[in-house]
Amino acid sequence: MSLGFEKTAVTEVDGDWAAAEQFNLALEQLANRRCEHIQVEGKKIASKVATYAEAMLHRTVALADGAAQNWNGGNTLCAALCARAVVETVAQLFYVKNGVSVALKAQELSHIDRIVEQGTFATRLDDHLKESPELKAQRITTWLDKLERELPGVRRYYNYLSDVVHPSYVGTFQLFASLDSATGTVSFSESKKRDKNTLEAILRPLMLIVLAKECFEQFDGFIKQVAELKQEPVGERPSEDNSGEEAG
Repeated sequence: MSLGFEKTAVTEVDGDWAAAEQFNLALEQLANRRCEHIQVEGKKIASKVATYAEAMLHRTVALADGAAQNWNGGNTLCAALCARAVVETVAQLFYVKNGVSVALKAQELSHIDRIVEQGTFATRLDDHLKESPELKAQRITTWLDKLERELPGVRRYYNYLSDVVHPSYVGTFQLFASLDSATGTVSFSESKKRDKNTLEAILRPLMLIVLAKECFEQFDGFIKQVAELKQEPVGERPSEDNSGEEAG
């Protein structure tokens, strides 16, 4: 199955196919960057940076393609869910990237280690936080505020998507129901909000994957620079398949 938006799923609602093609190209480029295995020999902090970036890359591709595939299949709600998660993911990626960049310029390896540990293992699960309270996940608004200053308008689209994915008026009645005031009949349809405006509200924030691509390219440079710096021994945190994430 090909990645991204299908042309007919965009043009049937008079959507911007040129923008969708740009998204598809960026998504394909990100997907092609993914690795099944990474290893940075003898450089613990560089390895942590590489692991964080690779995990975020896989997550970004999965969510961005999930948004497109759900739109293709007519599931507007799940397309909006994935698009909202893309905004959160790129916001965190951007935040961590900036933090690593500043720490790297100062050659503060311990600070880089802390930033990447937080980015990789942050959680709100009480069982995990009992042993590592420093890993309490930051509020998503912290990341979004930073990104909004860089890209004004991000919060507006994020807030709209939040209304769609939450059980609010927009996410329930407006998304699925129509009232015939003359007869009092309420009709329901999964495709009620499958229109140009809804597609734009989903596609525009999805274009943040272009920023994500730039961030991942910068992380490539970070890994090399960190590996070249003299490193003190640091502790290793065992990976967990079911590590917690903030839901938003």
